[in-house]
Amino acid sequence: MPSLLRIDGDPTTWRVTSTIGQLSSSSGPVALDVDEPLKGVLLLSPRAMGSAVKLPLQGMDDHGHAPNGLVLPQQAWLYVPSTTGPDPFSNPQRLYLVAKNIVGLHKEITAAMSQGSFVTIDLAKVADPNADAASNAEPYGSIVLNCGVLPFVVLCINPATG
Repeated sequence: MPSLLRIDGDPTTWRVTSTIGQLSSSSGPVALDVDEPLKGVLLLSPRAMGSAVKLPLQGMDDHGHAPNGLVLPQQAWLYVPSTTGPDPFSNPQRLYLVAKNIVGLHKEITAAMSQGSFVTIDLAKVADPNADAASNAEPYGSIVLNCGVLPFVVLCINPATG
C-alpha cells in the first residue's frame, strides 16, 4: 500500500509505492520505489538521516499533487536533498543528469552509503538538438557525494521511459 515519507532536511513529501519497513532497525541503505513528485528509487541511509516521518496515504486529505513544471528528458537523473525540494524554479541545480547506467549508479551509491564513503559521479549535459554531436558529447562535470552523511538520494527515471 502506498504511503508518504518526509525526511529531515528536505521539504518534499515522497509517495512511496513499496513497503517501508522498520527504518530504525535497518542495517544498511534502504531502496524505496517512489512515484511522486519524481518517479524512481529513493535510496535512504537510516544511519545518516536525522529523522523520517512515515504516514499512511489512506485517510490523508489528498487534493492531488500540484504540478511543479519539471519535465525530465529521456535520461536518468540524480536528485540530492535540498531545502527547497525538487523545484525547477527556485533550485533547478539539485537535479543532475547522470552519465552512468542507473543500475550501476544504484549499486555504487548503496555501497558507499554502507561504507560511509565518498562517491564521484560524472554528469552529462542535456543534449541540445541545435548543437553538433561533438558539443553534445563534451563532459559536463561531476558531483561528489559524502555518503557517510547523505540521508538520501533519488535516482529518477523519466515516466515515459521507465
